[in-house]
Amino acid sequence: MHSLQGRVALVTGGASGIGAGAFVVVADVDEERGRGLAEELGDAAVFRRVDVTREGDIAAAVTDTATTRGRLDCLVNNAGRVGTWRFAEETPADEWDEAFRLLCRSVFLGIKHASRVMRDHGGGSTVNTGSVAGSRAGSGPHPYGAAKAAVVQLTRSSAVELAPPTESR
Repeated sequence: MHSLQGRVALVTGGASGIGAGAFVVVADVDEERGRGLAEELGDAAVFRRVDVTREGDIAAAVTDTATTRGRLDCLVNNAGRVGTWRFAEETPADEWDEAFRLLCRSVFLGIKHASRVMRDHGGGSTVNTGSVAGSRAGSGPHPYGAAKAAVVQLTRSSAVELAPPTESR
């Protein structure tokens, strides 16, 4: 396993503390917890308010991280929430749409913007937080499970696309 020492990581939903060891850009809408964590980590972190459902917020966070830190080695797409358990017939369409914006679209946007920067700097890693609910029925609310299943497939397809070229490709 490679050390995170000297690496730069952008962590969405970062107020929860993921990414310790690298220089971390704590990206979250929870300003109080995010700022508190960044202050606790001292010179090893900064806080940036990012709404992962807005493409402009993600694009700016990626660009600013790479510009101010000189690199972006790791993106952790971690933002999310489980939501409310309901029967499908009782699930409002808006709740479904919001789950996909937060849990899946945000991962796509992170990959879209970070992969360009990482490629320009010689590579990097993207970690997408999944859930057992994405592969096993009954492990989460319908919108959550469906969005996490989409994240699993997006992770697979982007890994194939972004992997370094090999002789057999």
